[in-house]
Amino acid sequence: MPFKLWGKIANPTDVKDKTFINAVSIAPNPINNSATVNIELDQNAGINFKDLVFNVYDQLGREVMKYSGISSSTFTIEKGNLAPGSYFYKLISSKDQAILKSGKLIIE
Repeated sequence: MPFKLWGKIANPTDVKDKTFINAVSIAPNPINNSATVNIELDQNAGINFKDLVFNVYDQLGREVMKYSGISSSTFTIEKGNLAPGSYFYKLISSKDQAILKSGKLIIE
């Protein structure tokens, strides 16, 4: 039997369509002790680096690392006491909690 669904369909990746970030690179990846994160903002984005939060999540979706107060396009993250394995990051706007970029990183 056919049916209709009413309402708004959420973006399955939970990443906003309006991209203000051209690129995020993490080097080295895999990470031994520390890595440099480089964020390339769209020049017309109207976003300041201080409005960004870089979160790292484990395979179960638990937040295991959080970097706020980003002051420039490049900053260093530390492995800390994270176990070796695969992790995910999200670059989030602190103004509206929009996920601007996401990706994967590996800890050795």
